[in-house]
Amino acid sequence: MHMGVLIAVGLVAVVLASGCTSGERRTLPPEPPPGQPPGGGPPSSPGEIPQDFQDMLSFQAERTFYIATNEPGASNENDGLSPTAQGGSGPWKDFSALRERDLVAGDAVAVREGTYFVTTEEGKKGISIKSGGTAAKPVRVYASPGEAVVLEGGYTSNQADTVRQDPKAYSSMIHPRGSYLILEGFTVKGCYVICFTLFGVDHLILKDNTVQGGLEDGIKTTTTASNILIMGNDFSGFFNEAIDVFGAQRAYIMNNEFHDPDRGRGDPSAVLWTKGGARDIRIWYNNFRDVVGNNHILILGGCCWNSWDGQAGVDPVAQDVEARGNVLTNVELAGTYAYRGALGVEGCRNCTFLDNVVDGAESGIGIHPTQDRDTGISLPPKDIQISGNRLVGISSGRMVNIKSDSAEGLVMRDNTYYTDSSPTFRLGNDVLNQQQFQAREYDAGSAILPAGDFQG
Repeated sequence: MHMGVLIAVGLVAVVLASGCTSGERRTLPPEPPPGQPPGGGPPSSPGEIPQDFQDMLSFQAERTFYIATNEPGASNENDGLSPTAQGGSGPWKDFSALRERDLVAGDAVAVREGTYFVTTEEGKKGISIKSGGTAAKPVRVYASPGEAVVLEGGYTSNQADTVRQDPKAYSSMIHPRGSYLILEGFTVKGCYVICFTLFGVDHLILKDNTVQGGLEDGIKTTTTASNILIMGNDFSGFFNEAIDVFGAQRAYIMNNEFHDPDRGRGDPSAVLWTKGGARDIRIWYNNFRDVVGNNHILILGGCCWNSWDGQAGVDPVAQDVEARGNVLTNVELAGTYAYRGALGVEGCRNCTFLDNVVDGAESGIGIHPTQDRDTGISLPPKDIQISGNRLVGISSGRMVNIKSDSAEGLVMRDNTYYTDSSPTFRLGNDVLNQQQFQAREYDAGSAILPAGDFQG
């Protein structure tokens, strides 16, 4: 039996509090040789889809199967090779048709319009999509163009208290596994805890999906996820993070929309962050609007050393992360931490905020250590670059908050602050004006301009 794509009910449960998936721990991956980029080739030009993902997206399937729940004559006993029932051929009825069938490299599954319930036992088991695709012949599972395809988990907000009593009992809704897989064009809703958990997957593309909700995360990566492209998706209704980049190696998060979280259960921790030993992450040209976080909206780095093999106080929770060209509009910080900011650096190493826009926030940029919640051990960020960013509508006037132990290797320059009052910059316990801040050898080439000069 060839192991191509197999969709099966069941799999791992998720942990709401720790943010880890059972079996998630593994040894830290080796560093690439000096001067050599991480796996998958050198980073592409900013905003350009890397070549390996371009090749996946341009591949034309050799064989296409169809699932069409609303089509007369649809049955899981059909051959699945026709979108309509005709001439002895016809579509499958639902995703369970794939449980006993192989999809080999080069195959595709086109899903026709309709709502598909993909969890069982009140959300306690989701679906696993396992791909045997190759670089030459990826596997694609997609919503038929122009048709509304909903993957429904069944969760509603009035179930939150019950789920939180035993979150380990609830599986993620969708588990992509294997290699060279594209999931495209679906509306995913009613996720009990996490909508997508990326576990044991290499070369995965999540493209043009609408992800609504999740008591914890919309997408959660793990330390066994590598070479990921998350592009063109729309995220709303999330509670904790829309995307939790935990431990992934080489991921591109591009041109996504984040908006309107679920505030019915309190304030989310952040909208997107990178932790758990994540490495070589690019967060490019995304829009964050009308969202709320605790101390940050977008974080390079993150909390703690739980659920991975990093050594507390030694191994950075994230490294080689670049956030470029993102736009944050009308965002809210619910926390009171002294070093908060819409853009946050939390213990990251060799990380960059470049050419981003913050338009409407209480504080602009916050830089501080990772703090282990269990031991109190901390690790400050190092070798951070903050350049070319534009900040406007910062209600407190505080453009930057930097903890005194978090400035090693920090380069700030060529940022622009649009304000009609005097902005301030916190460095440790000192609150400085721009001239004083620049006298400390930070922010050379940066400018203060009238708020009315800002053009989005």
